[in-house]
Amino acid sequence: MAGLWVRVFPGEEKQRRPFTARPHLMKMPPRDASPIIYFNLLFSMTLLKEIGRQTNSYANNYISKAGNRIARFSRVRSWKKLTLEEFKKFLALFFNMGIKRKPQIIDYWHSHLPSQTTSWFKGIMSRNRFQNILKFLHVADFKRVTEREKRLNMVPIRSQLDSASYKATCSLSLTNPIVQLSTGILIEEDEDTCSLTIKQRNHPGYDPAARIRPLLTYINNRFKQFCVPDRELCVDESLVATKGRTVMQQYIPTKAVKYGINFGCSVRLQQDTFYRW
Repeated sequence: MAGLWVRVFPGEEKQRRPFTARPHLMKMPPRDASPIIYFNLLFSMTLLKEIGRQTNSYANNYISKAGNRIARFSRVRSWKKLTLEEFKKFLALFFNMGIKRKPQIIDYWHSHLPSQTTSWFKGIMSRNRFQNILKFLHVADFKRVTEREKRLNMVPIRSQLDSASYKATCSLSLTNPIVQLSTGILIEEDEDTCSLTIKQRNHPGYDPAARIRPLLTYINNRFKQFCVPDRELCVDESLVATKGRTVMQQYIPTKAVKYGINFGCSVRLQQDTFYRW
């Protein structure tokens, strides 16, 4: 017999404030605007430039640390700085792969069988370049905490950091006793001794989506700029297929897509029409 359900964390306070907002859309382009205009509402040039900057930073760090360990004919050796225009081309290829499905990425560049050739992909970018960008693609700053720190659990980390990293970490704002770093590890900072403590997966402050947290935060803030929802909302979930190595992955054998990540969705009912975002 299964055990009784128990509350682990205290319940949230009930919101008793009256709803006074006027539901409407804001700053919308004309109805006949091209799809790219709507795409740019969420994915602005500021966001694309930041992703490009983080990607270049991660790639340069990876190559400099790997050094001679990189294989002689590895495509990594051909890495060059990612530009904004090139990143746009990468996104175009990536989105079109969701429309024209093939078993593997390399199949989009194969030309052995004329019936299976997709020359458009080859004309936009080479296969090696696409896979290089995909390999080094980063949204968050990877430098904040090392891999070794991730394996620690609730221990002082002053002895684990080199002097430069420790000073940089301690230079963070002391007005906020909790500093959430980009790896999702919660670090508490003592204002007097600057002693740091790492809290890992079993801590409520652990963030499994830290690697993409800047993107999620940016997109959520953009939503607020363009839509004021109704008071009555239906919250649903949508399983996005993935076999990536992440603690957020779920296995649901009853679904057609058995492995994936659950995303929360808000559903709005207006004049017998459902809108999901």
